[in-house]
Order: sequence, then C-alpha cells, then structure tokens
Amino acid sequence: MIDVCYILEGTYPYVSGGVSSWIHDLILAFPELNFGIVHLSPQKDSYREFKYPLPKNVRDLREVYIFDHGFSSLPRQKSAKARQDCLNKIEELYLGMKKGQMGCLEELQAIFYKNSGLSAHEFLYSQETFALLKKFYEKFSLSVSFLDFFWTNFFLHVPLLRLFTTDLPPARVYHCASTGYAGLLLALAKIRTGQPTLLTEHGIYTREREIEIDQSEWIYEPADFTWSLRKNRSFFRSMWIEFFQLLAKITYQFSDEILTISHRNQFYQLKDGAFRDKMRVISNGVNIEKFAKSTVVKEEGRPFGIAFIGRVVAIKDVKTFIRSIKILTRSNTSFQIFIIGPGEEDPEYHEECLQLAKILGIEDKIIFTGKQKVSDYFPKIDLVVLTSISEGQPLVILEANCVGIPVVATDVGACRELLEGQEEEDRALGPGGIITPIANATETALAIRRLWEDPALYQRMSEAGQKRMQRYYDIKCVHKSYQEIYYSYLGRS
Repeated sequence: MIDVCYILEGTYPYVSGGVSSWIHDLILAFPELNFGIVHLSPQKDSYREFKYPLPKNVRDLREVYIFDHGFSSLPRQKSAKARQDCLNKIEELYLGMKKGQMGCLEELQAIFYKNSGLSAHEFLYSQETFALLKKFYEKFSLSVSFLDFFWTNFFLHVPLLRLFTTDLPPARVYHCASTGYAGLLLALAKIRTGQPTLLTEHGIYTREREIEIDQSEWIYEPADFTWSLRKNRSFFRSMWIEFFQLLAKITYQFSDEILTISHRNQFYQLKDGAFRDKMRVISNGVNIEKFAKSTVVKEEGRPFGIAFIGRVVAIKDVKTFIRSIKILTRSNTSFQIFIIGPGEEDPEYHEECLQLAKILGIEDKIIFTGKQKVSDYFPKIDLVVLTSISEGQPLVILEANCVGIPVVATDVGACRELLEGQEEEDRALGPGGIITPIANATETALAIRRLWEDPALYQRMSEAGQKRMQRYYDIKCVHKSYQEIYYSYLGRS
C-alpha cells in the first residue's frame, strides 16, 4: 500500500517547471513516506525522458495514454436490451450533469469500470451510441454540422473512457496537482476506494485551457465564422471550454481538501464551483538558507543582466519579452539578455521566438540558454522578467527575490501578492518588483528601464523582496503544512 499517490497530467517527472519542482521537493522532504505516481500523457512516447531523477521512495510509476483510442474489442457480454438500458442510463446521467448533478459520476463509473455495464469499445463504436448522439443533436436543435458534432464528441469521450477503465495503485492518500483529466481520475479514486483525496492547484487549469482553446487552430470552425478572442466563440470552442469547466466541478466535488498557493486563485476556484469550507492556501516556498548564500554581487564592468526564466511555451508569452527587449535596446545596447528555460516542450513556438528575435534584429543580443541550473546564472542577472498570460505562484519570483533580484512580472496568478505583499504588515515592506499588464511589451520595457535607471529604487526593491521571502516564504513552513495534512490522513503523529 502506497502512502501518497500523485495523479499528474503532463508534468513531473517528464517536464521541468514550478509544479514539477514542487512535487520533487515534497517527495524528497518525506523520506519516511513512500509515493506512487500516475502520469497522464496524451499518447505513448509523448514524453521520453525524465527531467528529474526519481527518489528512492517513489515505489510505483504508471503511465496512462489518455488519447489512445485502441480499446480492446471484447466480445459482447450483454444482451441488446441490457446494452440499450445502459445507454438510456447514460443519457439520463448526461442530462443530469448538464443540470449540475455531480453524483452521476458514480453511476457512470459503475457502467464503464471493468466493462461492468458497457465496454469502452462498444460505447465508442456502436450503432446505439451513434443513435444516442443523433438524439442529443435533435433534442437541442443544433445548427452545426452533425458530422462535426459526432467527431468532437468522439474525441471528448476517448480520454474519459481511458480514465474510467484505468486501474489505480492502492494508496492511503491520493493527491492531484490540477483539475482536468487528472482531477477526474482523482474523483474516480475517491469513488472506488473511499480514501482521502487532496487537490493542490498552482495555476487554474480551466483558465489555462480556456486561453489555449481560444488561441488554438485545431478546433474546427465553419468557413463563415467570424472569431474574436473570448467574445464570440464558436459552438465547438464553447463545447470544449464547458467540458473542462465540468471536470473542475467534478474534481472539487470529490476532493476532501482544495488547496492552492494564493488567495487570488481562490476567487477563480469559487467561481468554478469549489466549496469554501474545503479551501485552504499553502504558499510555495524557497530554501532560504541555500539562496541566502547566493546574493548577487555585481562584477565591475558587467552589463546590466536581464533574464526571462521559464519554459519557452506560448502561455509564458516569451514573444512579448522579446518585443520589450527590442523597445529597450533602441536607445541603449548595454544589456545582457538571457532566455533561460527548455524549449523542447513546444519546439514550434521555440523556433517562432528565435525567428522573432531575428526579424527584430536582436538575435545577437539574446542568449537562449536552454534548460540550466538557474542559480548558476544569478551572478550574471540584475533583473528577472516574467511575461506570462497565466501563472500559479512562480517559483522563479521567490528565488530571484530571495537573492535580492527584483522582478518585473505580469499581473497574473500570485505575482502581485509575491511582489507587493498580501496583508498590511507584508505590504509595508514595500514592493520587490513591478507589475505590468498582460501582453504589453511597451509597459514591460518601461518597467525594466525604471529599475535600470534608478539605482535607489532598484536597491529598495531588492531589499524588500529579500525580507518578504525570509519572513513569509520559507520552504520549511510549506513542508510542515503538508506533513500535518499527510500525517493526519495517514494516522501518524
């Protein structure tokens, strides 16, 4: 029996980043506990190598390929009437879910798990299911193409059926780092085992998927459809967004505790259907003792160092950072610019960033380092810049402020709380950086210039950030909070 089983989607141990570092750090913090990991990947070989060495106390690692639609075509065990009864029940349950009845999940689980009522293959490929979809199409008087409606539903259901038919390792506690597909599997763990279930949200999954879906090119649009971001969505974009909102409600319903890393996130959790009496904030933290030894000492004659630190992916909006550097360097070139982070997660976006720097004529001014140990670069950096359009509680802000490096960051996730403080006493320390609007290269460039041109302002923000990290964001406090939670469910003192 595993003590704690993490249910994760597209993250640890295959993808580096804040969430992965948080999980790895928690596993290392509790060598007396053993852990399991159920990792959800889109398809086999989506992720090929570990970005983190698995600690010895990870006893079980399982892969689930959620978009693998090759379900076993088992011989039909049920009569035609029994199969039709199952589909009638599914129709009733789906209509119930549309009205917000989350308890329907238990009955759907009973139908699909271990092919108890209907196999995944039968549901996806049977004439009865085709007839059911046609019935829904007519019932709601949809004006879109039925063929498009059919295939959208097919691809909505493949991951659901994969999760309904997935076996989980026995565990005393199940812990998930997002809603979405991983959150659904957490809910199924609760239904099957009755064991405690925990959710810790860093970024808000529904908001990130909404941004992704609004910007995506893979969702079908009719030729005559006029699209504008978030204002006039097509039927199918709305369908996908509502689907992920439903998964969030399910996750909140079946979680014993709903944890997050900032008070701002709680606003969105409540909006998506979370229960206030289950909610709690546990901020991220940094190893104060380790980073206190890394305080930046600027070498004589070194250019002013500016760094974007993070994965080179669209949601981090690296292109806005590159555009801000173009604006900044029009009148001065005495800067050293780094983009520190892996680019292999989205190679196409990484190449677009390289091409943008080339088009703007600044490719020789920006160093793309790839994944690096960030602390090795701190002696070369005077300012960290984040231009993300969605964040949780960026670890890079904590680490940079901890060593006295101010940060320019967009007003997303917990960035404002980290840089300006939460309570009155915290805010009295002063800001540890500057907050800027999303996707605004001009404001980002102006903020960088302010800190570069005003040494007194820079020094005040450097000192305020360090004091805030030491007072409120020590990793020992994070470990203590999770130790109390885990031990309370494990029956340990």
